[in-house]
Amino acid sequence: MKDEILKFKTAKLAKAKGFSCAFGNNYYNKKGELSFCQTYSYSWHNLGEKNYLPANTQSLLQKWLREKHNIHVETKLANQQNKRSYFYNVNKWDKHRSSLLSTSKRFSSYEDALEEGLLKALKTL
Repeated sequence: MKDEILKFKTAKLAKAKGFSCAFGNNYYNKKGELSFCQTYSYSWHNLGEKNYLPANTQSLLQKWLREKHNIHVETKLANQQNKRSYFYNVNKWDKHRSSLLSTSKRFSSYEDALEEGLLKALKTL
């Protein structure tokens, strides 16, 4: 089992919104193709920031949104007629209450719902 890597579109918007964590050796090139550095010392920093973008995980971005911006992206399971589907809610917490910023249609996978929720959350910043 492993964490899901952000899609290029989400990773690009996250960086534009100030998410600058480089975790691991995965990166996107300027064409949006996912690559992996073989050695730790040859990280994306050495490749040049203009042409490469760190490919972080969904859970790392989710934590950053929660801790830095009080935005919670939650993914829930919905069972309809014995068919599993997932949806997300994006909430902003201010002191003692929550404001719903976005909710979604149904997705066939947890990861797809979470990715879309993260993208929506970033767009609110």
